[in-house]
Amino acid sequence: MFDNRVAIDVNKVNPKVVSKCHVCDTLSDHMVNCANTVCNKHVPICENCMEKMEGCCSDECVQSPNKRAWNMEGYYPTNMNGYNPYKAAKRLQKDK
Repeated sequence: MFDNRVAIDVNKVNPKVVSKCHVCDTLSDHMVNCANTVCNKHVPICENCMEKMEGCCSDECVQSPNKRAWNMEGYYPTNMNGYNPYKAAKRLQKDK
């Protein structure tokens, strides 16, 4: 899937969380991208650690100068830096 849905519930009768918070090891199914743009790891983080770590996955990432502003969700838009896939496709066609 290419939207904010990371997974869909498979077992709706007896759902069970199996992932653990990347920071404190408590059970958590909340998946986020690290707020540090260099790291950007996609990891499970519980709500408490998400707030305490300002959306980062480690103390090093919290201190990073590349840390994005924490948006309370953990999903950050991709910065395309002016890249347009249609222009790239046209350029590739010209090169053939």
